Parts: sequence; C-alpha cells; structure tokens
Amino acid sequence: MTVLMKIVRTLAVCLAVLGFVSCNSKLETSEYRSFTLKDKSGQSVEAGIYLPVGYSDGMELPVVYFCDELAVRNQENYCHLVDSMVENSIITPVAMVISPNLNTVTADCFADDLMPYVQKHFGVSSDRDGAVFFGSLKSAKAGLVMSFERPELISEYWLSSPGIARIEDYGLLGEEIQYHITWGAKDESSNFEEYSSLLNSIRKRGGQVQ
Repeated sequence: MTVLMKIVRTLAVCLAVLGFVSCNSKLETSEYRSFTLKDKSGQSVEAGIYLPVGYSDGMELPVVYFCDELAVRNQENYCHLVDSMVENSIITPVAMVISPNLNTVTADCFADDLMPYVQKHFGVSSDRDGAVFFGSLKSAKAGLVMSFERPELISEYWLSSPGIARIEDYGLLGEEIQYHITWGAKDESSNFEEYSSLLNSIRKRGGQVQ
C-alpha cells in the first residue's frame, strides 16, 4: 500500500468516526427544530419538533403528534411545559411534533407526508405503540376519522371536543386503539345524546374509550 493510499484510508476512517460522533452526540439542552415539507398537492406545511435533553439521532423516542394552530404559534410555551415535566420526572423524555390543525382532507397529508418525514429525519419511534396523537376541535374530529381509516398508524388518541364525527360507515377496528376524549361542560350538557352515541359507536367498533 502506498503512502498516499494509507493517508487517504486514515482520513476516511477519521471522517467516518467524526461523523458517527456528531450524529450521535446528545443534546445538552432541549431544542425546537422547525421544518417545512410539501404534501402531494405541492402545498407547503410548516411544522416543528421538540427534542428533549439527552436526545440523539440514534434514539427511538416515543413521540406525541400535537395538531393545533395555537400550539404552532406558541410553541415556546408548550416546549417549556414539556421541559418542566421531564425535569420533574412527571414524564419520561419524549419528542413532540407540533403541526397545524387538521381536517378530514389534510389528515392524509399527516399520515402520508408528515409522519414518514419525522420518522426518517429524527430519532423517534416508528412503532404505532410509540406514538400518541393529540388534537382539539376540528383536529380532534379529523384524528378520530383518521384512526378508523388508518388504524395501523397510532395506538393512542387524546381528543378534546371532537365534535360529532360520523364513523357509522366504518366497521370494526383492525388494530387496538385507546381513546381519551373530553368535552367542555357547556358542550356536553347541550349535546349529551349525540356524544353518548358517538362514544357507543367507537366502543362497538372495538375502541377503548376513557
């Protein structure tokens, strides 16, 4: 082996080691990383991800998908809240994806574009049991419908005031899903029968509701 070849090989090994160390270095402080992706129609989607202290690219952190326009505009407050819960051992370290509100159309973008992008570019779980969905109002309604259309994606949904999602046309769930559903007192008192019907419909199709 010539001297030049030895130098090139040594340099390549050093660069590979440096790259490995860089890719796997752990965060000393939490970070929020914004990103933009395009859906199949060419529309830009602005989103971001919170990564906790100790995060590295090689991890498979559990991930919360938080779909709410208010959270997008106030992501610093939400990230600070998660920091506090992790620091006080209320929750284990978790990644949190913050994306805009969903509707029944953009739910396809969430499933086909956003989730695959996050799983490819960040150290988060790609297992359905390692993912949690949170949405309120129309995002909650879209999330509920998405759970029946794509039960293989996520195993746990937290839905705040989902409205009356029409799921009567769906059959039994192909996967076990846990739902946590809440409504405001005013909504619940005025639409009690409709909400009761919705919960019963979820249970009949195999959903576990709290």
